[in-house]
This record gives sequence, structure tokens and C-alpha cells, in this order.
Amino acid sequence: MGWIGARSPDDDGGRLARRDHSGHEGLDVCEVVDGVAVRRPPCEKGRREPAGAVPTSETVDHMRRLTCGAIGSALGVLVYRLVATGDLTLDTGIGRRVRPLGPLSVTIDAPRDTVFDVIAAPYLDRTPRALAAELEVLERGSDIVVAVHRTPIGWGMVATTVESVRFLRPATVSFRLLRGPVPHVVEQFALAEGSGDTRLDYTGELGTDFASLGARWGELVARRWVATVATSLERIRLEAERRAGVGRRH
Repeated sequence: MGWIGARSPDDDGGRLARRDHSGHEGLDVCEVVDGVAVRRPPCEKGRREPAGAVPTSETVDHMRRLTCGAIGSALGVLVYRLVATGDLTLDTGIGRRVRPLGPLSVTIDAPRDTVFDVIAAPYLDRTPRALAAELEVLERGSDIVVAVHRTPIGWGMVATTVESVRFLRPATVSFRLLRGPVPHVVEQFALAEGSGDTRLDYTGELGTDFASLGARWGELVARRWVATVATSLERIRLEAERRAGVGRRH
């Protein structure tokens, strides 16, 4: 078999036409070096892809996996942010699990009526400016309100809950979640009068959907929820004892 390198009349790029005297397909003549035709196999490894070559199926699949992973991660972060801040409530009733909140208890050196007033005043009366960033009353009645509570939860996020709050003087304040990071929360403050003091007890329950997956989320929410309530109880104690102390001095 012989190969004679000659320029094709139709080839303006200087590539060499192939002529196989044996009549069989052979090797491509890719270039001429010092007047000698250099032959290479058509499928030679390492052969450069021409500019603008279409990506292989493996490359496309890899790009698709990367794109799907990035989209999935972004959606996961978005859903977490929406649920954690209370902007999205997943309330399906499927696999509902309920866990307790508390109990917590604090003894306050103040009469029960004073403690009750400290709890009720920001809801039933005008909300103090000091609490404006945390509490907003949407609807106010004589013994029930619908209120928004806002709690910073880190990473620049603020959890927002909407709750109905009912006041039964002088012994009970009840809360029911209408919208928040979980589909179900009910809570209660119970005030028991002692000998010149008041015992304030907190109990509640929190429910999540989607069985064990939701239960793990509920544990995270409950931990922060109870910590927030504990802070509120301490604030109530300090304010009630301050008011009781002022009254006694006069």
C-alpha cells in the first residue's frame, strides 16, 4: 500500500488528500513536516477536539448533576429560612407528633393580681415602646387578642409567630399558635396565689408533622422556644416585684 501526499484542488486549508492504492481505508495524512506526510490513526488518543466541539454525554451528565445539586441546595436553604422564620408553615397533619414544652415555674414576690397585670398589660392596653420590636397586637378584645411575636434566632433571621392570647383573670393566660415555624403549639401561664407571693407555672405542647423528620425539627424549635419563655418569666418576675415594691413603699 502506498500513500502519495497531494493537495486537493478543493482544499484551501492545506490539508492533504488521501489516496490508497490498495483500495482500502487507511490512515489520515494530517500534516506535512519537511516535505514528508505524517500519518496518524483517525482515532488516535490525544487528538485535539476541533474548536466548538459538542460536549460528550458524560460531560453533559456531570454538568446536570452539578446544576441539580446547586439548585437543590439553594431550595433547601430557602425552605429552611421560610420555615424557621415562620413565613412558611407546613401543616399537613401527616405523621403528627406532639411533645411537651416545659414545665417551668418561678416564684414571684408580688400579689397574683400584680403579676397578672404585668403579663396582660402589653396585650390588653397600649404596647410599650420597649416591646414594639417584639410584640404587635393585630386584634384586641376585652379578654382575647391576636398578636405577633418576633424573636431573633441568629444569622440575621427573626422568627415571627402569630398567636391568639386569652386572659382569664386572675389565674390563667392561654396561648394558641396560628402561624409559625411548626403547625401546632398551645401554652398556658397558671398563677397560684401564696402567702404574699405568686407561683407562676408554664406548660405547653408543640406538634410537628412528617413523623421522625418533623420531630427532629420540633426538638430544635422547642429548645429555643422554651429558652425564650424562660427569659420572659424572668422579665415578668422583675417587673412584678418592682411594682410590688413601689406599692409597699407608698
